[in-house]
Amino acid sequence: MTKNIDHWNRWAKKYGKSSLATTKHQNIKEIEVSIIEQIIRKNFNKQIKILELGCGNGINLKSLSKIFKFNKYTGIDYSRQMIDNAKKNNKNKKNIRCILGDVTKKDLNFNERFDFIFTNRCLINIFSQKKVMVVLQNIKKNLKPNGKVLFLENFIDGHTKQNELRKILSQRSRTIARYNKFLDLNFFLTKLRKSFKIIKTSNYSSLYDLILYVLLPSLNKGKTDYKNPVLKKLAKLIINYQRKYNHILGTNINLGQNSYIFAKKRKL
Repeated sequence: MTKNIDHWNRWAKKYGKSSLATTKHQNIKEIEVSIIEQIIRKNFNKQIKILELGCGNGINLKSLSKIFKFNKYTGIDYSRQMIDNAKKNNKNKKNIRCILGDVTKKDLNFNERFDFIFTNRCLINIFSQKKVMVVLQNIKKNLKPNGKVLFLENFIDGHTKQNELRKILSQRSRTIARYNKFLDLNFFLTKLRKSFKIIKTSNYSSLYDLILYVLLPSLNKGKTDYKNPVLKKLAKLIINYQRKYNHILGTNINLGQNSYIFAKKRKL
């Protein structure tokens, strides 16, 4: 875990308030913010309290606060440098607070409960399955009785499918970054169902990842081109298609490494 903190502290220092501090490409971040926006619009019709676990430099909270100005936002992250940048990103915003803390700490307490909690590639930085289960319990504890949770995470299942397709096109397999541990989808869902009722799942990056990680490298000597202009157009298409049809534009197989799981707290 120490090495992970060192990595994110370095990225925080290098990228500051930019979205690049938490992901290598802007387009997928725009898709994810749009997903969170649509989830909130369709499931909440009043002012709510929102918590982001693993908020990084607060870029998600900044984006959401521009859309939903009257909600109250809390973000927590274990990187001091990230939290410092999160505070800078959300300077003078009284409805946003950014806290330094460890989401894997047992009995994590914010002295309030939330209507909506979300993660955005937070759990993949936790290498212990036991600690991931602690996070799920912390979410359950800190949600209101009718509260809802959204996980936007990386799963090994889609990553494996990508590599199968890359092999067909004579491309090398992509390895997972040393500071990440992708989740096993079936295992995660099984554990999640003990405390939460699944509302919806979506392999939201399937089409995007097909282009980014399979097709473009096959045309570019194996290189991953995060800045290819096709990706920006594709992200715009995915976002607007979802807004119009309430559906993520994707492939008929789950080959994206990014999936979301939307769930609600089970009644006692």
